Amino acid sequence: MLRLKPLDDEDLFHSLLALGYTSFEEYGEKKRGLSLNYLYKIAKAAEVQLSLSDCTNSTKIPETQLRPLAPLTDEERQQVWNHGSNGVFDLVRIRKKCSFL
Repeated sequence: MLRLKPLDDEDLFHSLLALGYTSFEEYGEKKRGLSLNYLYKIAKAAEVQLSLSDCTNSTKIPETQLRPLAPLTDEERQQVWNHGSNGVFDLVRIRKKCSFL
């Protein structure tokens, strides 16, 4: 799992310049082999996981299980997560759980 360090835009820009990259997209493609679209998906999944930190002790939740929860509020995410069996879902079950809200 790729871990993202929180940075503000200015810190990120200066860090990338120092490493010789002209953009976040260039960094993602050259250094990580990931498209900008996928980097944003990973960042959204990380945001969801942070919002679930009170109701899960797992640090290895696949981003494919987290991304469907992104449109929900933090409270709704926690409700959906807690509604499952020990917080373990597959993608189909997550979508079904989201539909009950």
